[in-house]
Amino acid sequence: MMISAAQCRAARALLDWNQDKLAESASVGRATIADFERGVRLDVMRQNMISIISTLEAAGVEFMPETDDGLGAGVRLRNLELQYGKEPRQIDGGLLFALRFKGESLSLFVQRDVLDDLGHLRGGRDGDRVRVATERLGLIMRTAELRLAHGVQPGERIVLRHDDFPPGSF
Repeated sequence: MMISAAQCRAARALLDWNQDKLAESASVGRATIADFERGVRLDVMRQNMISIISTLEAAGVEFMPETDDGLGAGVRLRNLELQYGKEPRQIDGGLLFALRFKGESLSLFVQRDVLDDLGHLRGGRDGDRVRVATERLGLIMRTAELRLAHGVQPGERIVLRHDDFPPGSF
């Protein structure tokens, strides 16, 4: 998914974030954000755009595409029901996150091959996978949230696989 410069500005406004906060949270340069929002740089690198979108989505923003009936693209705040720790544990080459969803404690496991593909790693090391998880945290948590919306049991371990992620994630 791509977003417009106006959607990016609106998302920051909803979160009360300045460009520095978004740049830091998304691990991209502030100039990248500023140039994109001013329309100076429309060809933002794919990885940077994914990081920006994922970061804003993880913070609670939902991007709405243009509709067939003439309504323009937009942004809105979602009702966040997912809380997570940003420090995953390494287990069996994958990563385990502690979560709370609707007040229930859960764990989320992201498989090694999923992390390798998210980061375009070839024979990645554990440290590389932690870096990928940090960079793509918004996408990982949004994907987890979609899985969790279908119902879970308290204490359950959710395992994210390739087919859980939206098209274009890899």
